[in-house]
Amino acid sequence: MTRSKSPLLWLAAAGLAAYGLAACSSRPTEKSHQEAGPGPESLDAGPLSFSDWPSLCGKPRQTFSGHVCGRAAEPCKVQVNEVLVQKQKFWMGSLELDDAGKPMVTYLTGDQGKTYYFMRRSGAGKWSKEQVPLLAGYSTMAQFGGEPYIFAHVPPDMQQQILHRGAAGWKVISRLPGRGMGGWRDSLVFDQSGCMHIRAHFMGSKPVQDDIAAYGLRRPSGAWSFHKLSVGLGGGPIALGPNGAPHFAYWARPDSYGPSKLFWVASPGKPEVVMINTGSSTLVSGVALAVTAGSSSPEGTPHVFVERNHGSGGGELTLASRNAGGQWSELTIKTSAPPTKCNTSVLPTGPGQTCITEYDYYHLAGVLPGADLAHLRIVYGRERQQIRYVASCSDAGTGCKWKGESKMSGAILIASLNGSQVEHTTVLDTLIPTHVSSKVDAQGRIHMLVYGAPNFTHVLGSTLYYLRLDTTP
Repeated sequence: MTRSKSPLLWLAAAGLAAYGLAACSSRPTEKSHQEAGPGPESLDAGPLSFSDWPSLCGKPRQTFSGHVCGRAAEPCKVQVNEVLVQKQKFWMGSLELDDAGKPMVTYLTGDQGKTYYFMRRSGAGKWSKEQVPLLAGYSTMAQFGGEPYIFAHVPPDMQQQILHRGAAGWKVISRLPGRGMGGWRDSLVFDQSGCMHIRAHFMGSKPVQDDIAAYGLRRPSGAWSFHKLSVGLGGGPIALGPNGAPHFAYWARPDSYGPSKLFWVASPGKPEVVMINTGSSTLVSGVALAVTAGSSSPEGTPHVFVERNHGSGGGELTLASRNAGGQWSELTIKTSAPPTKCNTSVLPTGPGQTCITEYDYYHLAGVLPGADLAHLRIVYGRERQQIRYVASCSDAGTGCKWKGESKMSGAILIASLNGSQVEHTTVLDTLIPTHVSSKVDAQGRIHMLVYGAPNFTHVLGSTLYYLRLDTTP
């Protein structure tokens, strides 16, 4: 998740939501690659109309189902740490792996994201870079056949578009009807058949009509189908179950005066309430979604990860899982304690007095899918802000005052489940991460795109890093 200023940096971009991160897939057949190309020149998806759930298209693209680092016994080691861009403001980063496991990234730079770039790695420290002809708000990237696709909404008209980068360069291949704010993180995915699945957002004419979240399916022929999910909501990811059924998780407020509710839904069912946000001062932020193979259901077992931060300070990262009977259970992954505070209104009485205020915030950055719950890896960031107050006393005998010194540090961490126990390992503790995107390649290595800055620099989000992790350095 991207953030803008401390200490609630990650909360400022709650709408960017995280994050069901998909691992890289095996190479599709040449036939499916041809089907998933830019398709016919029917840019207009036609008038907006909603239907029942469309028939399933194809099964999910294969993901790595073996051992991935991140357990306490085998923590991840940084194999590659490359700086891509420095001294910039970054927004809306996406990371993908092509069929050979080589990373490609997109990001926006400038105030509110004015310039869009695409980069592809060809070797150690070797990256190509090109500007994407797109002025985007929210945006996300997926790849098929080694070629990137971007789903974004474009201000000021708020048009939702699909762009494809082929041999001739970047090209808009589809424009969705009406106005919307699609392009939420991880809201675009391909299946093995080359069908494109999106989680779209259509803006209503308020106060008469509410905004609508919808599932969009684009078949290789270029034909679109849309299915209404809910009204009055924020962003959320999409993931495919073992049979190709799309899954969604999102916060919504169906009743304008009621509490926010976390919903999950999968084709061909109806939305279910996972949890209710009962705290009036609680800010619900990141959402991540993973689907593992279910023993009793072809659509699989959903696992929803959420981040909640309380107005009084503190918060938690929570996992909610659905059993075969349709009941949801919750497990706390990590808890942020309320900040410690100093009463600086009471002046010190003499030299040598100190007081320390410390904030620890943990922010959901995504989940790496696996064959089962034990193989999932939850990626999250830690931001620590410490203010150390020291008594400064005048030699003239005019009394003492507090003098504060602020320090910020951060880390990237991975949580995993070992039976009923949650294990936590530190990936990197030398920078303050403001955004993390992650993928797993066919060898089980973890790739990361990170916005951040070295600890104690006070220049957050100023450097773009590429990391690759494995069990050995």
